[in-house]
Amino acid sequence: MAFSNGDPLDAEAVKFSQDRYAAAPTSPEGPLWVRNVAGAWEERTQITLEANPNYWNGAPHLDSVRFVYFTDPQIAVDALRSMDVDAALARDSNHLGPLIEDGFSGYRSLVTGGSLGMINAQEGRPGADPRVRRAIQLATDADALQKTVVGEYGHGETTLFPEHSRWATEAQGLEYDPEEARRLLEEAKADGYDGKLQILGGPSASLRTRNLAFKAQMEAVGFEVESDTAASITDQITRIAGSQDYDITSWSYNFREADPLAKMFAVLHSDGIQRYGAYSSPELDSLIEGFEAATTEEEQHRIMEALQEQINEDVPFLLWGWSEEISFWNDNVHGIVGAANTMVMFDRAWID
Repeated sequence: MAFSNGDPLDAEAVKFSQDRYAAAPTSPEGPLWVRNVAGAWEERTQITLEANPNYWNGAPHLDSVRFVYFTDPQIAVDALRSMDVDAALARDSNHLGPLIEDGFSGYRSLVTGGSLGMINAQEGRPGADPRVRRAIQLATDADALQKTVVGEYGHGETTLFPEHSRWATEAQGLEYDPEEARRLLEEAKADGYDGKLQILGGPSASLRTRNLAFKAQMEAVGFEVESDTAASITDQITRIAGSQDYDITSWSYNFREADPLAKMFAVLHSDGIQRYGAYSSPELDSLIEGFEAATTEEEQHRIMEALQEQINEDVPFLLWGWSEEISFWNDNVHGIVGAANTMVMFDRAWID
């Protein structure tokens, strides 16, 4: 076992910590709590939270809430439809559309940067050349790419915050332009670039499909592409965060509507701890710091507009599209309240 960055992990110490936590008494403060860990929690299977009768806002209507874990999101959706579960979180676009069309109630959370390509811009990598990064983005037909992966419900987009986002501005992302991509690629080749790209994809079927579609778009403008698939999610994370052994990889930045700053700093600022070889610059640093220091939302919007323009210039990552996360529930469920970052509150929830 190892941490995601590849550092060694003492499995016995982790197991000891988990057992110690499970044996410790809990002090309930929220509306739901784990009364008996030994009986309520089954690893990778389920956890049951019981109502706290002493909750400051009044005892919850529900006696308990049981969270079950599914290995495949399709299983969760099927369980919702068959009413084997009362509520479920859906993230895949090919699940979201049909559930909305069928009239399921839910709480929707917009996630920008939910579908993108991370570029390794370190010295010696193709992405170190800004012409190559820009050529890759211009060669990407984001809408076609997303629809190849998730069908008609895909949200292809090269603008960081789409029009329905609270952070949307007049600035738009780079448009698909294969001719300009070819020109920039030839210019880079004339200066010694061999035109080769290594694409690291994830192990799921949808990610493998995206890898193939992206490979075809790059080869259409003259790149020579080697496609590689990680053996597992752990393998992909280790190669990205640990060894940084990739040119381009499918990834998610997940800028949240309520507060995009924390993630922007982590992945775009020079001092960010989640860049993993991606590009940054003093200009990007200044814009992110300016957004943090801004005292009005109007000022933040001006900075967001400038940030989009800087992203168009630098192409620190490849924008493919935005995504949604929706917590759905059946018609007999009431009182669930949505909150930031796809969280939902069950303290006033009830079932008829």
